[in-house]
Amino acid sequence: ISSVVVHPSTCQHRPFSVMAQAQNNFFLWGAWRGKGRITKPFVTKKWPGTFKKVVFGESCVIGLTETGKVVSWGKDSKTGCLGLGDDSGTPVTNSDSPQEVPKLKDVMDIQMGLEHVVVLTSGGEVYVWGSGAKGQLGTGRLDTLYAPLKVEALTNEQIVQILVVRNSTFALSSNGTVFAWGDNQDSILGLEDGKAVEEWPTKLTLLQETRVRKLEVFDGKTIVAHIRGAESETNFGRYETVPEDGGQGEKEEIDIFKGIDEMREVMTKTQEWWNHLLNIKHGEPCELPEDVDVQAMQVESSAKPTSPDDSEVEVERLHRAERHLDALVHAARRELRELQKSHGSRKNSRFILCMFIDECRLRREKVKRTIAARRLKDAKARSDKISAYSVKDFS
Repeated sequence: ISSVVVHPSTCQHRPFSVMAQAQNNFFLWGAWRGKGRITKPFVTKKWPGTFKKVVFGESCVIGLTETGKVVSWGKDSKTGCLGLGDDSGTPVTNSDSPQEVPKLKDVMDIQMGLEHVVVLTSGGEVYVWGSGAKGQLGTGRLDTLYAPLKVEALTNEQIVQILVVRNSTFALSSNGTVFAWGDNQDSILGLEDGKAVEEWPTKLTLLQETRVRKLEVFDGKTIVAHIRGAESETNFGRYETVPEDGGQGEKEEIDIFKGIDEMREVMTKTQEWWNHLLNIKHGEPCELPEDVDVQAMQVESSAKPTSPDDSEVEVERLHRAERHLDALVHAARRELRELQKSHGSRKNSRFILCMFIDECRLRREKVKRTIAARRLKDAKARSDKISAYSVKDFS
């Protein structure tokens, strides 16, 4: 769109209701998607509040308010970009006055392609609606959505930026991973397999382990991914302009994303260590009588095979298990020390590591006690074989 939008400075950010009187929202002029040309700026007076951002379809307008709501108005009988339909698929093709798009709250960014809309919430969730003919919705469906739908494939990701280019969609996670889906014309998605259409959010493996800080598009054809370097560690996620509060709110948002990234790394490492701990199979907690009912409820096919009693296992195997448990404790403690050195480390991350360390220590202590008991048992067995006359009184 070659239109120019100017938000009047007279608009004040204040609470409002839908029934409140509309105020001047923005000026508009320039070309309108090939539909004609607006030669003189005119003011749009539609909504009783200020807009943070507006995007345009062929005959509709979608606006993001300063309060994180999304409203739309106009006509759209083809692509469903108004987003005012319901879950049953019933479309709303015409709305003369702005209507709030359902299911959305705390929206921080909105992007529009040729025939679809993508929004990002402050919680890192991505919602889409409109035409999915080119896979641009990322839901695995090629039909049209007339109401917002969450992109479930990104549920486990904390998304910090979205980018839309025509019928292609991109998302950047807090750990620097880039996902792409939709139309792959001219290889714009950057995917390794080179599919013409990608219906699901797919990680850009060609970026290898490089962590991306920000995505940009040049001339509507070229994608630029800014690499997150050591010197820009504190600037990660800053793809918006500095707000009026001097950047304090943005700094808090960055801290949240860094905390989520830190938590994810700790969870990944702890999961790997936990899998190794389960494979050791020695020093496991004893089964209590009250656990019997819980075990009886488990599906028989998924029941875990019973491990041999530690008292019957070779002592050398127990020593090997003790060494493995020691290594896990040292690795987790080293990670905990590194975490404590970092400024503002999260309590949740430290709690997970401490719980894992305690679990390893308890198992290690049980293995040590079992080894000691085995030695005492072996010593007693050897003493029974000593002849009575060979025992001397040295008192």
